[in-house]
Amino acid sequence: MNSQRQYLYVRDGTAYESAEYIVVAGDYFKAMGINTAGRRFAPGERGVVIVSKTLARRLAPHSVILGRSLLLDGESRLRTVIGVVDDVVMDPLDAGPAAQLYVPFLDPYRGLFPKAPLFSVFRIDREDAATEVMRAIRARGPFRISDGKLMKARLNAVLVPIKLRATLFTVFAILTIGLSICGAYSVLTYIVASRSRRLALERRWEHNQSTCSI
Repeated sequence: MNSQRQYLYVRDGTAYESAEYIVVAGDYFKAMGINTAGRRFAPGERGVVIVSKTLARRLAPHSVILGRSLLLDGESRLRTVIGVVDDVVMDPLDAGPAAQLYVPFLDPYRGLFPKAPLFSVFRIDREDAATEVMRAIRARGPFRISDGKLMKARLNAVLVPIKLRATLFTVFAILTIGLSICGAYSVLTYIVASRSRRLALERRWEHNQSTCSI
């Protein structure tokens, strides 16, 4: 599976939406575990696209988008929608779902995009296989590999700041609740003390009144 991400505009009749453009190859959706309605790309297929649920809702909120034609900004030919996939949050993970559009690797967007890196994902059954995969890629040609990490390591790196913010929020929430309880206790203590002092004064005044009457 390979994926290359850029952003472009896509038109469907009068609808005109910005979408994240992703070039994929191989069993991308299977490797990533992404559910697909309709069908996936066939080997060597051209002139087709797969859209995310968010993009499908924006372009066709009241109708079925499967089988409809889209025009990518900068292209003159139409592409047919053959599938709708679940939304995938790329980066940052705490962002909402984005409109995404997938095209086959052999039929990329013909617009004027600068060269961008390709990201490859391999599903492996053991962690030590990652080294073997990297060695095999380097042996196939002069590829410039900038990074190679397990998905778990990438997710941990992304989740650390999110977890830190959540932890800090929890700590501040606990401190706020604690200060609120202390404040409420102080107010309640003051009210009880004031009430007790008032009752003591009233009893003393009643006692003095009874003494004077005698």
